[in-house]
Amino acid sequence: SMRVQIGDVLGVQFSPLTYSVNESAGSVALMVNRTNTSGALTVNYATSNGTAVAGSDYIAASGTITFANGEASKTITVPIVDNATNEGNENFTVTLSNPSVGIIISADATVTILDDDALTASITFNPTNYIVAEDVGSVTLVVKRTVATTSELYDK
Repeated sequence: SMRVQIGDVLGVQFSPLTYSVNESAGSVALMVNRTNTSGALTVNYATSNGTAVAGSDYIAASGTITFANGEASKTITVPIVDNATNEGNENFTVTLSNPSVGIIISADATVTILDDDALTASITFNPTNYIVAEDVGSVTLVVKRTVATTSELYDK
């Protein structure tokens, strides 16, 4: 019988498989490693939308990585767009494909863009003044929220 160790296989993979980046960081660097450094190797890469959208949250990227004989690691850099929209954390995928030799061990890496756009919420009473008789028992106050958001407001 023959035993094959992972270091003997000519393959490429993302390491790690998940990345987080602040929206204001400007870019994210993804590491692509190969398991055996013998000979040259090329592999294609491309980004694809998840909840993040190319053009408004990140800049789409695609191309070919070339490993020379003896090279073990390469970096893919994807620009991140620092927009002013409060949209929560969003993600996109970078995929490896078509290695010139060997196999792809892990084809996809997920990038989460951490939203840094805080909402400035304002709470007011509408109207701002109420006059009621002492013996009424209760009064209904109308509270107006001046910014639309999906987040909840809490009593503190």
